[in-house]
Amino acid sequence: MRPRPSLARSATCHPRWLSLKCLAAVACSAAALAAPEKAEAQAPPSAPAADNLTNSTDAKGFGADTHLFRPAVDSKGMITVNGADVVGHLDFSIGLFLDYGYGLMPVAEDNHGGEDANYLLEHSFQGTVQFNLGLANFMTLGLSLPVVLAGHNTIDNLAASDGVAYSIKNTFAQGLEYIALHAKFRIVRPEDKPSVGLAGIVQGGIGVAGTSDLIGENGGFIWPQLALEGRMAPGGIWRVNLNGGFRANFGGNNATFAKEVDVGGLNVPVLEHGEFEYGQLVTAGLGTSIRVVDPLDLIAETYTSFLVTGANATAQRISAEAIGGLKVFIDGKSFLFLGGGAGTRDGADQLAQTDSGAGVGAGLD
Repeated sequence: MRPRPSLARSATCHPRWLSLKCLAAVACSAAALAAPEKAEAQAPPSAPAADNLTNSTDAKGFGADTHLFRPAVDSKGMITVNGADVVGHLDFSIGLFLDYGYGLMPVAEDNHGGEDANYLLEHSFQGTVQFNLGLANFMTLGLSLPVVLAGHNTIDNLAASDGVAYSIKNTFAQGLEYIALHAKFRIVRPEDKPSVGLAGIVQGGIGVAGTSDLIGENGGFIWPQLALEGRMAPGGIWRVNLNGGFRANFGGNNATFAKEVDVGGLNVPVLEHGEFEYGQLVTAGLGTSIRVVDPLDLIAETYTSFLVTGANATAQRISAEAIGGLKVFIDGKSFLFLGGGAGTRDGADQLAQTDSGAGVGAGLD
């Protein structure tokens, strides 16, 4: 899908660790968002109206995790890329990341109800609350609770895998996407000098809000990763982190969209870049940070996912974004960061990559 500029800002509170990414109004509604809600407008007349984006009548629905941006599991990471260090023994961190994306999965032009029918999801907000506890200076245990708000305009002439045309009303859905636990184990400790560190991370979650308008997966997921960290200068002032993992979802139906739909005897494209089916993901992230002055780090990251299962056009399989920002340390551990970026895969429609985005954040560590 088209590239997504994204702006991120985070905070840590480690007893301390707090992070924000995008508009703070998302976080304030967290308790109320555990169940999906919708605000709807009149459906278009040219095709039967569906109750959701995937025209699902199955109780499980057809879902997808629509965010390529996923925050690091603890305060030892950069923005999305995890580091190899862990939270200290019996130290804890509380975090909030707020993320906004614009323009997920463009539909084919001139086929879907006018100039406002451009994307399956026009706007997508996510606020992720995290809690972490360090144990034995060896591992971090944590909890993640992402709240999602996503909306789109009225769209005509959509089709799932059966190729039957339907329309969807102007809708805004919200809910607690999933509840996830994670564990991070330090394998090799990075030193504050030229050195290398390595950590293993396992995260698993169960969907809560369901799949209404692609706000989440209906089943669950498990996501093992390795985090490699290299420190290139004395004092650890220059770091390079590399992450790799496999995000497997289970127990639910995957969202699908056909290559074409029959409209008045004509086959017209559904999505701009072809057939799509959500599935299992290989994930990767690469980031670097450098301490330019004592309280200030500059950060650059890129992160990507690759769909390895499902019936997908080639352009749908890989999504990637790049983000740059700065992190200001306030009292040694507390910090504030601000960042922005864009999608880097022009012509990729995968749900996670968007046309543009924004975020804000602050933190204590």
